[in-house]
Amino acid sequence: MRYRDPAGRIRHQCGATGLSLLILMAAMAAFLTLAVDTGRLFMEKRRLQQQADLAALSLGRYGCYIDGDSDEEALIARVEENLAANGFDPSGNRYELTFGAAAINADENRWEFSTGEAESSVRSAAQLKLSKAVPASLLSSGESVTLGATANIFKRSRIEFGVGTTLVDINLLDFMLQDVADVELTAASYQNLVDARIGLGGLIQGFDQVIPLEGESVSSQLDTVISMDDLITVLYQVFGFTTPVTSVLDPLKISAGTLEFMLSDFLKVSEELDETLVLATKISAYDLISAALLAVVQRADQRVGVNSVIAELGSLDVLSLVTLDASLKVIEPPQFKFGELPAVHGGELVPTVRTAQTELLVQIELLGSAWLNLLNILGLGLASVDLDGIGIQVIAAEAETQLLDVNGCNWNNGEAISFEFASKPSLATAVIGDREDTSQPFGLGVKILLIPIAQVEVSASLSPLSCSDFVSHSGQLDSEADLPQQVSQVTLGTDCQLSGIQSDDLTISPLGGVSEVLLGSLVADILNPVLQLVIGPVLTNLGIVTGQADVFVSSFEFEGGNLMN
Repeated sequence: MRYRDPAGRIRHQCGATGLSLLILMAAMAAFLTLAVDTGRLFMEKRRLQQQADLAALSLGRYGCYIDGDSDEEALIARVEENLAANGFDPSGNRYELTFGAAAINADENRWEFSTGEAESSVRSAAQLKLSKAVPASLLSSGESVTLGATANIFKRSRIEFGVGTTLVDINLLDFMLQDVADVELTAASYQNLVDARIGLGGLIQGFDQVIPLEGESVSSQLDTVISMDDLITVLYQVFGFTTPVTSVLDPLKISAGTLEFMLSDFLKVSEELDETLVLATKISAYDLISAALLAVVQRADQRVGVNSVIAELGSLDVLSLVTLDASLKVIEPPQFKFGELPAVHGGELVPTVRTAQTELLVQIELLGSAWLNLLNILGLGLASVDLDGIGIQVIAAEAETQLLDVNGCNWNNGEAISFEFASKPSLATAVIGDREDTSQPFGLGVKILLIPIAQVEVSASLSPLSCSDFVSHSGQLDSEADLPQQVSQVTLGTDCQLSGIQSDDLTISPLGGVSEVLLGSLVADILNPVLQLVIGPVLTNLGIVTGQADVFVSSFEFEGGNLMN
């Protein structure tokens, strides 16, 4: 604006509007710079978080589980490679990779990363922290601000595996159900039990509402005495009252509800094992019920009659010579021991499955003319034999499989999933003696032309060579086939298996001048048909096969593999 001063000279003066405009322009520039800086820092922060997330997720795609104990160097290299590929220089910027455990925050119902667990805990979780210095402002020089980002991830593999002669061996459980509970099931009912799975944590939680388990740790809680009725009530809560599983539970509850056992009879948990890992482990209703029934039979020290198995064997020549009474006793129920991966054979925390250890007792009585017929067959028609009842006791030790590692879970290239095992098949030993007490010899009298020539006592103890060492082997899942599926098999040599009786296997006393070889050959020829035509087939029909173990995987799934809060 122009105006004249008192002397008549023309003057110029900036008005208030112009000054305000200048101030406004300066303020706008400052706000614009602030907005640009804020947006730039936000984008830098966001990019840094993405880099942390992608690097953490790369650990979840690295293998079947995160192993911060024995695979730490490889995992660090994996993270550095991923960071560099996504624009974060791990050598020029600060990053920190910490391995720890993942636990569920019960109050907020979410997974959390923790480093405060016991030293024995599985370090299957990782926390990645990134920090990066960036200019504080586009208008300033020398000033910087440090941005940070954190990503947590955990990944574990849950594997249900077993050892036996078939994927689902129902014969032994069949006899337990019929003898203990007078229950008969269809093949469909068995399959429903196999398909129904329950987490150990859910099982324990269910017992809190039925019969609270005593103790604070999982291992101590499993020592609580419970009944079949308690177990069935919990399974009702888990699977409901309308599922196919109830076709098994209903009759079992009526017939065997009062029978007692402890979960620790067959579920083994080490005090050193991470309880979060244990509680997340699943077990099928089939394994749970069958192991519970076997534990009941073992605790009651009762024998289960299996004569019907002999009847199912068909026409056997030996059956026309003798009468047989066969029964089975459970020495130890199957065992499920929870562990962690990777594991070392012989270590404390090895995931392990054992079959039941059983005792088969076959008591033999001769029919009236059996010996005469048999001796004629053997070409010894001039001889006759007086014989006490014979008892054959066969103890089949448990087969055992340990899961040591699982490999090939790289999601990027579709690697096949393979497993490393250490296994030993079941071995059998046989004791031959008196019908009522196999620890005592049976009596044998031999006559030639009705003239007594010997009265001896005979016994035998048969056991294969020492083949108790574990066999290392591997197996692979067929991605095209359904689970469960057999992944591997271990077979021992013939020298490790129970074979027929030889004359030198027998203890005969006193000889009384009769040829030991002759008597030994005679008794061996009498007993071998029983061993070969009865003992072996009965064990096989019960699902107890010695010298061979099929290893199978019934379920495989990942726990975690995604980012935690």
